[in-house]
Amino acid sequence: ETWVDFVPIFSIDEEVELLDGSRIGPWQGGWPTRVPLWLARYLQNKSMGRISPNGDGNDNWMQVQPLKEILEFEKTHEVLWTNSSAKAKGNEHNDDDDGDREQHGASKPFLPERYWELSQCYSTADNPAAVALLLQDIWQVRLDKLRRQFQQLYKQKELLTAVNVPGIGTAELAIMKDVISKALSEKAKLQRDATLPQPNGKVVGSSVNSANNSSNAPDPPRPLRNRASLR
Repeated sequence: ETWVDFVPIFSIDEEVELLDGSRIGPWQGGWPTRVPLWLARYLQNKSMGRISPNGDGNDNWMQVQPLKEILEFEKTHEVLWTNSSAKAKGNEHNDDDDGDREQHGASKPFLPERYWELSQCYSTADNPAAVALLLQDIWQVRLDKLRRQFQQLYKQKELLTAVNVPGIGTAELAIMKDVISKALSEKAKLQRDATLPQPNGKVVGSSVNSANNSSNAPDPPRPLRNRASLR
């Protein structure tokens, strides 16, 4: 479950207990409160407050420069961006780069697992038009990469029972999982059918002929006759 910062316009001094046993609050108008994403979306739709853009627990990732870096990575790498990619990428920069970033108030690149859902919830962001365009580009590039990667996996001869895709977002998974599951099931069925005996005695995909094998087998032993019948 993803938790975000929600800024309410109301105040409640007591904590509220959810069905799973977790407790949230107290609530103070104008101050962020940590709540589950589903509850934050519900309250925001009821105009009872807004979701804070830095509600992922990290620095505000919805900024132009960090998203530009992520988009550049997606365009130039076959794998998807993960937040470990940010650490590896950070090793290539010197401390002056980090100092300049902090001086201009920019966050280090960070992409939440639910980045697409969160981006649809935030009511405020720096330069919202540019941020929305960058997120749309990141979304489209990542989906195109996922389709290409899956097509390559599907062409492999070995049977695939699971696919591991580091960095995939929850919205991307929701779109791709049904297509991938159906394709893998169809491929598995084709591979099973290819090993079934055919009417001509052959097994598709194999050079073994069951009829030839039976002709090369030794003759079965003849039954012994009763000695009395030889007289």
